[in-house]
Amino acid sequence: MFPRALAAAALLAASIASAQVAATAAPKGDSLPLYRLRLLGVYDSETSEAVSSAEVTDLKSGASGTTNRSGLVSLHFLPVGGALVRIRKVGYTPVTLFVTISPTDTAPLTEVLTRSVRTLPVVTTRDSTVKWVSPGLRGFEERTHMRIKMG
Repeated sequence: MFPRALAAAALLAASIASAQVAATAAPKGDSLPLYRLRLLGVYDSETSEAVSSAEVTDLKSGASGTTNRSGLVSLHFLPVGGALVRIRKVGYTPVTLFVTISPTDTAPLTEVLTRSVRTLPVVTTRDSTVKWVSPGLRGFEERTHMRIKMG
């Protein structure tokens, strides 16, 4: 399993290196307090690589954001106080967690997604029509079988 401490360190380094992500993720003209720009990093449990294009949705309001190539998303769309958030991407098991947004909760968050394979139900087909073979082809098949037997 991917160690959370390593993920937290990777997220912190990524957030420092890409400090502009949070500033540019908020809508233009809004003067949000810095604590509203809390970051969430999403990583793969097997490879430890960032998961890009993961959808992060506030389950109450439906507001959402998408992770960038570094696996980061600004949570500026969440209300003050916090919200129940679902993180999902095709090929991974969805994760639901409560995220607190307040002046005292400003540390970047890290979440690790586990790969999953969707198993589809078994499909059984049955042939219900009578197989029709033309007389010419039937004769050809009979002669072929006779040659095989005569060898």
